Amino acid sequence: MKELNGNLLAIDPGKRTGVALIDIQSEKVLIAGSVKRNVSGSSCIQGAYYLGWKPGLLAIEQQYLGKNPQTFRKLIQLAESEKSDWLIYYGGENTIIEVHPKSWQAALKIPVRATRKHVKEISLKMALLEKPDLVDQDAADTINMGLYAARHLKESMLKQLEKR
Repeated sequence: MKELNGNLLAIDPGKRTGVALIDIQSEKVLIAGSVKRNVSGSSCIQGAYYLGWKPGLLAIEQQYLGKNPQTFRKLIQLAESEKSDWLIYYGGENTIIEVHPKSWQAALKIPVRATRKHVKEISLKMALLEKPDLVDQDAADTINMGLYAARHLKESMLKQLEKR
């Protein structure tokens, strides 16, 4: 259960990359926001490291091919940059959890065929329950994805303990 003590860093790569630091045990959002990113710029992992954050786990949203292959390529590059910097700055013993967008959205009871606008509205509404001062849509999605990862991790660990 040692892995459950500490913080999870959640990252949703994009032009505005969402970042959230979440206490795993309490599922409390400690910090959330977003930063403007480009493929050649510094990663959010580098920023977290230099700010002195000490997360034990990284949750990063999986990328999927939408309507624009160029955008998909850039998102993949951003995600891979974050994951490789995680290994450089925090070491290989830490865990990377990849979260599919439909997984965290389903946990919020968002219909599979919901429009992007509807997904964003629900995501922001739910994130505001966790962080009332939040004004950033990218951070809202990241909070919900990170909380999903923390809950899923805790449930998985409990199931493993019950099997013993």
